[in-house]
Amino acid sequence: MYNNFSWEFTKHGDKVQLTVMDRNLNMAMEWGLFAVIFFLPISMPAVSAALLFCVSVWVVKAIYRRQYKWVSTPLDLPIGAFVGIAGLSIWGSPDRFVSFYNYGYLMVHYVLAFYLIVHHIQTFDQIKRLLMVLFFSATLTSFYGFYQYIHCVDISQYRWVDGEQFPGLRARIFSTMENPNIYAGYMVTVIALAGGMMLTAMQRKVKLCYIGLLCVFCTCLALTYSRGGWVSFLSVLATLALFRSKRLLWLVVAVPLIAILVNPMLIERFASIIHPVDSSSALRIALWESSWAMLVEHPLLGIGWGAYWMVYPNYDFFINNSATTIFHAHNMYLHIGAELGFLGLGAFIWLLVSVLRMALTLNRQCSQHEICGISLGLAAAIIGIIINGLTDHVMFNIQMSIFFWIIAGITVSISMFIQPGKRLGTGSSEVKGLSKV
Repeated sequence: MYNNFSWEFTKHGDKVQLTVMDRNLNMAMEWGLFAVIFFLPISMPAVSAALLFCVSVWVVKAIYRRQYKWVSTPLDLPIGAFVGIAGLSIWGSPDRFVSFYNYGYLMVHYVLAFYLIVHHIQTFDQIKRLLMVLFFSATLTSFYGFYQYIHCVDISQYRWVDGEQFPGLRARIFSTMENPNIYAGYMVTVIALAGGMMLTAMQRKVKLCYIGLLCVFCTCLALTYSRGGWVSFLSVLATLALFRSKRLLWLVVAVPLIAILVNPMLIERFASIIHPVDSSSALRIALWESSWAMLVEHPLLGIGWGAYWMVYPNYDFFINNSATTIFHAHNMYLHIGAELGFLGLGAFIWLLVSVLRMALTLNRQCSQHEICGISLGLAAAIIGIIINGLTDHVMFNIQMSIFFWIIAGITVSISMFIQPGKRLGTGSSEVKGLSKV
């Protein structure tokens, strides 16, 4: 991508010297971000280590170039509002030290993931490579999920299924993540991105490769038996169809029917979406009522960042067992509202809608097919997160939250550094990317 010797060029009248050190630092940063993406569904410690490595490279770049330039983004205001309100909410926590520690650890990961992408992923080729790493990592976790299913990993010990309501369901894959619902949320997001790329691929062999990947990912999603994941998946299909070709809307009906024909056990889980009679659904409804009570009694700044599990026993009218710990509300909006109040919930929705609007604007204005595909996939991914949040809170998982912030960063990078109507790869965009720290 870069030459192995020093050379120089002019950008807006400013002379910039590109040296072997620049090249190495840029490559190190890119590989560090590749590691973040690759290990995201596999190992949280590895993700933290990769982010720390990227920050170290960022600091070395600033020292070496003897200059530092912060890139302002259209999301700075909603991000600042969310981060600030979340910090203020700690004051209302029953254990401020625990909330502060949790806030510091998580928010550093989230903000770093976003701004590292924005500052250092500024060419279309870089974005494509990031996505290829993402699909490769997702494929590896899919194969591990199939291994779990083939070897019938017994899920009864995890209490993920009401055994009386679904007596025949003994295997739900969760691959390398904590539980099937979180893995389903990850898969829905990956499917959205791969689906957008597939719909706009021009070469037949490339399109076939994406179709093959989607078959693998969709099979994995089906075998999680996650009802919330399935609903958000259908919303992703509808989004891809509406913004690419309305003729594809038949897939929203055809895909579930094909899945049921292949695996009849799926029909029981599909039916329970409409008639929620199992204990899992009853627990969710009870948690939503308790979470709403928390929000109503603490409307401004909520009960405090990360304090849900500490406060829930005071609002527990369903489980009535002090030995049971409930960590989240199984509803993204009620959980964030309970912990951060209406102010924090409003800031989060502001951020969520801003990312979605930016992705849709990119898709509407693009004329280059690959940019159209990625922007469509980003928009579908955000809509999948929005819909999934109605019945679950997969972003309670740290890796899934980081994934959201990475998606936001990629959206901003395309919006700010890549002209939607211009074919870019190794030209002026790379000059722009190299002119910043």
